[in-house]
Amino acid sequence: MHLRLLLISWLSLGHVWAQHGPNSINPAPNPIIDTLLAKLTGLRQQPASVGRDTTLWLTTSLVTERLCNLRDPRAAAYLDSLRQLLLRLPWAKGEGLLWRATGKSYDASGRYQPALAAYMRAATLLEKAGGDTYELTYTYILIAFVLNNTNQTPACIRWLEKARPLATKSLNTNNICWILDFYGDYNFYEKWGIRNYKKALGYYLAVERLLPRATSPRLKADNPHMLAACYLYLGDTLRASTYRQQALTISRLVNDRIVPFAVHADLADISASRHQYPQAVAYADTALHYAQLSGWPEMISRAEGALARYNHLVGNDRTAYTLLNQFHRHEDSLSRVAVQKQFNELQTKYNAQNNQLKISQLEQASAQRVRNSLWILLGIGGLIGGLVIYGNQRLRRANRLLLASHEATRTALMTGQTQERKRVATELHDSLNTKVAPIRWRLQAVPTGRWPQRDQVNYAEVLAMVNELYDDIRLISHGMLPHNLATQSLHMVLQKLVGQLNQRGPIRFQLVADDTTANLTDPIKFQVYSIVLELTNNVLRHARASHVWISLSQTDTTLVLTVSDDGLGFNPDQPSEGMGLQNIDSRVQSLGGVWAVTSRPNEGTQIRLTVPKGVV
Repeated sequence: MHLRLLLISWLSLGHVWAQHGPNSINPAPNPIIDTLLAKLTGLRQQPASVGRDTTLWLTTSLVTERLCNLRDPRAAAYLDSLRQLLLRLPWAKGEGLLWRATGKSYDASGRYQPALAAYMRAATLLEKAGGDTYELTYTYILIAFVLNNTNQTPACIRWLEKARPLATKSLNTNNICWILDFYGDYNFYEKWGIRNYKKALGYYLAVERLLPRATSPRLKADNPHMLAACYLYLGDTLRASTYRQQALTISRLVNDRIVPFAVHADLADISASRHQYPQAVAYADTALHYAQLSGWPEMISRAEGALARYNHLVGNDRTAYTLLNQFHRHEDSLSRVAVQKQFNELQTKYNAQNNQLKISQLEQASAQRVRNSLWILLGIGGLIGGLVIYGNQRLRRANRLLLASHEATRTALMTGQTQERKRVATELHDSLNTKVAPIRWRLQAVPTGRWPQRDQVNYAEVLAMVNELYDDIRLISHGMLPHNLATQSLHMVLQKLVGQLNQRGPIRFQLVADDTTANLTDPIKFQVYSIVLELTNNVLRHARASHVWISLSQTDTTLVLTVSDDGLGFNPDQPSEGMGLQNIDSRVQSLGGVWAVTSRPNEGTQIRLTVPKGVV
């Protein structure tokens, strides 16, 4: 799980200040927050003007969100001051900032469902308000990070790419730094299965070059922490130590607990990768301490899960079991699966509102053009022919938009299927498999040396069944949607699937393909992979085959997949009551392809599908 993707008001009414002023709470000193509060006090004393009111809004919003990041008890009062400010100084962009700050308060407490809804609402309002895009870009990034923290990385990347062109245009480099920082993490952390430390280092060094024009204190502490982690893995311990001390020094100055948590969590991970498990336990225990100080449920959950794993590796199964139970309680409170279900609905609503805004703008522009055209027609009858041509062009443009809309709908359906498979696969792996794991640990820890022979045999059989169940769940969850499908070629993913199937036996699977599928888009990779899963499942259940051949190739115009077996075969002309072939037919049609079945009883089966290269 990504370790740092949760980002980082003046009180406008006297009664709010009286109830929640500096004497009513005792937060840790923070020079950056204190400077912002002093700036707000000065703004209160200035006469009202457009410039003063705009600065007041932006600074109040910034203070509120940074207090949320720090889990400062003053955050709720400053959020209320934003609501009061909207009543006193109505501003379209200000309403968007209020919704974003509301989302940040939910986000920091691990309530991802209302956080995502608030961020999406903020994005819609900020898009409608127009003007400078800095705040809108940051909102896109916050949406992306919630999606990443709920195991929806492809959707996260889409939102970051939506933000990236806007971020590069801003003088303040916070937003582009967060985007590049994520891509560094994407190449660094085990979660995504890449572990390309040199490439990750390139992204982090790019962030370092942009930091002089950034204003986020967490960025300034977090970037040297990740540079230290990269250099440590690459063997440059001197640079790693220098950058790590820089990160810890900056985090102490701004009372940031997240970066020290991440530093020690990464040190634990590095120690474990070197089989230094007692040291990994010590670092992970310190990481949990800082996570608890931060108050972020997300960080506490990650720290508990890691510490449970390392305690198991050193044989402290009782401690590991206790930590694992705490981890599950925190994971349940984060509602990751519920957010995955919610996102598709919110995305659809967001797209509809966005399209409605564009339609409204087009209608206004169209109405203005019609009025202008009428005046021209009254004065110049000779332009009638030109207007007819113009009308035809608009009609053709409308037809193109309609076709694009149909294509977007088809893509959305595929995306929905992908999200649902990912949700189920994640639930199998993160929920069911993590419940089976402690059962294995407890069984493995049972002393059986003095048991009667018969009991030892029964115990060994039970342990073998639990291990087989554990392996089956991992295979099923990977098969439903492998985590690396978006980052690797279809050939590589199928090769891994074939390897897993061969480990199960007794059927021998063979992949006949070269790696010419690297240019396939994610939708077609997902559909073809799903078809292969459906066909191999049919073979395992019905064919009684000893060999299965999977062939994948491309011509100049088509992608061709063939799956053959030497099993019982069947009569293709007989109607099938199962859903397998119906699912395959639906997927092939969605790709605009064709498929054919060749089979006879006791002579095996061959299924061949052809997909036009145009959809690749």
